[in-house]
Parts: sequence; C-alpha cells; structure tokens
Amino acid sequence: MAEYRNKALGSLVSSAGMRYISKLRVLGSSTRNKIVLKELKKDGVILNKQNVDHEFAALVESALMELEELRRSEGTRNEETESEHTKTDLWKVLEKVQERHPSSFAARLSDATLFELFYRLIEARNKWKENPTYPHEIFMHSPVAVQADAFLAAVGGFWWMQAELDIYEIAQGDDEDEDEKMAAAEDMEMKEVGEEIEKIKRDQEADQAMEGPIQEDFDKMELC
Repeated sequence: MAEYRNKALGSLVSSAGMRYISKLRVLGSSTRNKIVLKELKKDGVILNKQNVDHEFAALVESALMELEELRRSEGTRNEETESEHTKTDLWKVLEKVQERHPSSFAARLSDATLFELFYRLIEARNKWKENPTYPHEIFMHSPVAVQADAFLAAVGGFWWMQAELDIYEIAQGDDEDEDEKMAAAEDMEMKEVGEEIEKIKRDQEADQAMEGPIQEDFDKMELC
C-alpha cells in the first residue's frame, strides 16, 4: 500500500465501521493531530491507512489488556461490582499502556493527547454503530472498529467512556496549553537545526571560496 505524504491524520485512517470527526481530523485539536502524526513518523510507521489503523488498533487492544489486568489486581470483575475506591479508570489504563510500551508513539504523547486520541477512537466506532453506513459486514471494518467493540463490551458501553471523560476534564483540566508548548518547542528545535545546517553550508561555501585562490597559488608555484 502506498505511503501518503503531507497528509492530515484523518486521511490516514479507514472510515469502514468508523465515523471520525472529519476526513482530516481524528482529534479535535489540529495541534494534537499534528503531534500524533509526528510521533508516528518518529516510530518509523509508514504513513498509510493500513499501518496507522494497525497502530491505533494495537493501542485499543493494549488498553483492554491493561484494563483486565488492573481489574484482576484490584479484585474487580465488572463495572457493577466496582466501588469508588477500587474503580479502574481510563486514566490509569492509559498510564499502564505507556509504562508497558515505553518506546511506542503513545508513550511519548502527553496525558491529554493520549486520552483524547483513545476517546476519539472509541467515539468514532460508537457513532458508526448509532448510524451505520456501508460497509455493514464486520469483516470489512477497520481493525480499530473490531478492537473498539471488544473494549466497549468490556466496559459495558460508551456511557463509561463519557463518564471517564467528564471525570478526566474535572481532574485534569484543559491541557491544550501543554500541547501548544510542546509543539512550539519542537518547532523551535527544528528551526535551530535548520539554522545550524544553513551555517554549516555557509562555512563550507566560504572554505571552498578560499580554496580556489590557494589552489591557484600552488599551481603557480609548480610552474616556477
């Protein structure tokens, strides 16, 4: 499958069985879309729908595994038996995913960006289920859709995700500033790298300009 160059994140995910925010965005913030795309590139992911879907599906699958592990370790079996004290929340689950996969693109995302990315993936599946469109056959759906179904089944439905979002927003607040600062810092770093490269080029050109007259002097000396 061909690689898509200079494309938005939304164009790199399959819409089969999913209903994302738009054809260009997976997350609501353009900054966060760019950050996720940049981290996927750093991971060496070839940017096409097959590979990006695979990465996102693996993220959801990992989250389900961590959810089940946390529930076992805390002695909870399902949502009905969880107390407020032992409740496994999505925040904990995603932290565990980052800890278990420290070299993954997800581990380098801020809490806010990772939380929104995961929420949007599950939300996109839920929106499709509320208003299904072609293709209807599950085997034709995105691998993200399949993993999202498994996660939704484990938590008892999308209401759990919405409740987790409400709790997260109250506890964490809006981390948009954090993402903006991260993006600005990376842009500044790239700018500095670019300036350093330009300086090296200028120095090389200056050296070459000096070498010309010097070589002419050597040539004259050889003729004498």
